[in-house]
Amino acid sequence: MLDQQMFPLEQIDIVKFRPSDLSEKRTFDCHAILVTIGGKGELRIGDKRYVLDQSGKVFFCNPGTELLYTSNDSQQGCSFYQLSFRVYEKTGREGDRVFVRKHGDLLAAGEIGSAPYHRIRELANSLHLGKQESTPADAFRIKMLFQEMLIDRRA
Repeated sequence: MLDQQMFPLEQIDIVKFRPSDLSEKRTFDCHAILVTIGGKGELRIGDKRYVLDQSGKVFFCNPGTELLYTSNDSQQGCSFYQLSFRVYEKTGREGDRVFVRKHGDLLAAGEIGSAPYHRIRELANSLHLGKQESTPADAFRIKMLFQEMLIDRRA
């Protein structure tokens, strides 16, 4: 089934949640992988809660997923790499296939098992650094790194 889908990376950003006693809410308009960079607090994705304690975690969000970050530590917030992408599926007969955007959930939203965290973070960092490059070869390298991250995530 995966050979029938495309996952183009649309954007990669560093997202920072400020330290406060208040909560910060975010809703996703496309699929996203969140790779923790650092910080403390608590994430709520749907009805599941996750404690952030400096250790590496990777989360997945579908379009429409609501994420709520809370922290009672006034000194430290939390930061993530956010890799936003869309999913396209092949449709049509064998010789007449086209890709169309897939709507709906790809995976269950929440923490995902992955290859060793340090490898996922290294790939996310390379993607973030590479997004400033502008040559066609750099754009191809970014696409390949993102595909490698998806493959590692399934390992």
